[in-house]
Amino acid sequence: MVITITVDNAKPNDVALDYLKKKLEMKDGCMLGGRFLHMRCVAHILNLIVQEGLKGIHNSIVKVRNAVRYVKLSPKRMDRFKEAIEDEKIQSKSLLSLDVPTRWNSTYLMLEAAEKFETAFDRMHEEDVEFISYFMEVDGNGNQKHIGPPKEGIQNELHRLCGIDGDPLLKEMAQSMKEKYEKYWGDIKNMNLIMFIAVVLDPRYKMKYLQYWFNKWYSKEKAEFALKLVRDALDDLYAHHAKGTELSSTSGNGQATNVGSSIESSASFPYDPWKIASHEFDEHIAKEMIMNALLIYVILFEVARDVIAIPVSTIASESAFSMGGRVLDPFRSSLAPKTMEALICAQNWLKNPSKPINLREAMNEVESLEQDVEAELMKLATEKED
Repeated sequence: MVITITVDNAKPNDVALDYLKKKLEMKDGCMLGGRFLHMRCVAHILNLIVQEGLKGIHNSIVKVRNAVRYVKLSPKRMDRFKEAIEDEKIQSKSLLSLDVPTRWNSTYLMLEAAEKFETAFDRMHEEDVEFISYFMEVDGNGNQKHIGPPKEGIQNELHRLCGIDGDPLLKEMAQSMKEKYEKYWGDIKNMNLIMFIAVVLDPRYKMKYLQYWFNKWYSKEKAEFALKLVRDALDDLYAHHAKGTELSSTSGNGQATNVGSSIESSASFPYDPWKIASHEFDEHIAKEMIMNALLIYVILFEVARDVIAIPVSTIASESAFSMGGRVLDPFRSSLAPKTMEALICAQNWLKNPSKPINLREAMNEVESLEQDVEAELMKLATEKED
């Protein structure tokens, strides 16, 4: 049974999900007719919002990105950059990082790291001839290939832009970012209600939490409408799981059947059939209430198990592939697929903090393994000749 499929916000995915929904409905393979099937990746929506806000300072970011790319594309350049860091006496344990388009916070991390090494970049600009020529290259049309490097730093540029007649740029950025936000999250009818149901099932928040925020976000009528949508969706999920949940009607049988005999045998009061009948009915009602309560919690457990397990982002699976952009840029596009895969895997292994790899030791181990294999093959060949 398929509950949801989490994909990014590309338009073709809408078509693909509609097609898949029809196929699943034919085989009764989706819950509630595929009502919650399409889960939009939250990380991608955040990425679109952030990228929209960064458009106003796009050129400044490109300059920083190009400077970082220059340093990271070659071990020799990285060594020169480390020398510049030592010469400038920069005390920082962080390293340069290159952003990737599908990770919304990676641009911030790149800028944050690069800002600490601003003076080191300045020294590279003054002393490294290759660094200067890298930004002087032109393409076939006579245009500059690489914009940059930054001269004043992104932080100074932001301060300057914020000081122009108040902060019109930031206001304009906020407006464009809000438009992008409203496209996906402005109308609750366009959202997957599973996200809100997960909040309701959290014992820390429940429905009151949604009621508070809906009233802050929307008008009174729209907030009531949104709450009704969530309640109806939760009721439908509960009803769906209730169909497949059966509590044994025989559990506990025999515990109340001896009530009459136990009362009858008691020496504390004489035999009273009316009292026995009343007592038996009270126990029946108490047992029924317990069984109903147990049934409710069993069904809610089934709902919570399905809903809370649903991922709202594809970023974890995509982050591994996003590294490809750091290795295969437009100027290294002729790498073979196997070479590309080897570079990405090696980079990931070398940067693994939990189990760092000593490259020299690894190469020695490989060489030793090759010698062992060669010796074994020679031994087998000798035995075959004998």
